[in-house]
Formats: sequence, structure tokens, C-alpha cells
Amino acid sequence: STTTFVRHMGLAGPERVAVTDWGYSFTLVDVSVSEEPRTLTSQSVYGASGVGWSEPYLYVLSTAGHLEIWNADDPEEPQRVGVMSGLSRPWEMAVASDVAYVADVDLGLVVLDLSMQEKVRVARLNYLERLARKRVSMLKSIWIKAVKALRISAK
Repeated sequence: STTTFVRHMGLAGPERVAVTDWGYSFTLVDVSVSEEPRTLTSQSVYGASGVGWSEPYLYVLSTAGHLEIWNADDPEEPQRVGVMSGLSRPWEMAVASDVAYVADVDLGLVVLDLSMQEKVRVARLNYLERLARKRVSMLKSIWIKAVKALRISAK
């Protein structure tokens, strides 16, 4: 086992996943040998929730209302290169190229412009609370199934 409780997970590069525990950190895991996942590093992020990936950056949401940006060129020693505040209670995210879609419990669907890593900004706020909650619930069930599959393959 690489962490005691998986809250969220996502791809974090070729043959790697990032998992967050119950709000205290994220862990990068090498899954190149699916029967033997190997912890590469764990980093502290208070309120860690959803994660996203766009080479070479790992994006980690915090339920404290911000997004942390980590350069994972060296997955055993990632470097935090930025923090964007202004979110409320972000839970899950999906990244596509230089855009992140964040499900925030209070703000609904938030679209972030990631084109400038040094200055991530909110591109659009949509107060679609019901849609965001439905999406979070669906993503959560997908992640739970994936985590169970990882646990089975780790045994």
C-alpha cells in the first residue's frame, strides 16, 4: 500500500499516478509494474483534493481554496512553482492542455487558464452548482473503482 486512504487520484505522467490522502498530502506512485506500485514521493498540501496533469506540471487542488502547481520533471523531487488562490472548496478537476475544469462545491464549474504557469487565472465562472455536484459524484465513483482495481493489482 502506498497511502493509508486515497481521496482522489489521477494520471501524473507516463506510468505514474498521483493520489491524495484525506486532505494532507499527495503521493506520486510509479505504476510501470502494475503488480508492484512504488512510491516516488509524498508532498504536503493542506486540504489536498483533486489532481490534474499536463506535462510537466501536476496540479493539486486544496479544499482550503487554492490550486498548487508542481513541476514534476523529477518525479522523486517535484518542486512547487506556484499557487493560485480565489477558489472556494474545489473538489475535483480535469485538465486538457492549458485549460483546467474545476468542480467547486460553492462556485460550481470553474474554468482555469493554465497557459501561463506563473499566473494561472480564472477564465470563467459558472454558477452551476447542481451540475458541478453531479459531476463530482460521478468522478468520485470512477476514482473509487480505479483505486479498488489498483489495490487488487497491488496484492
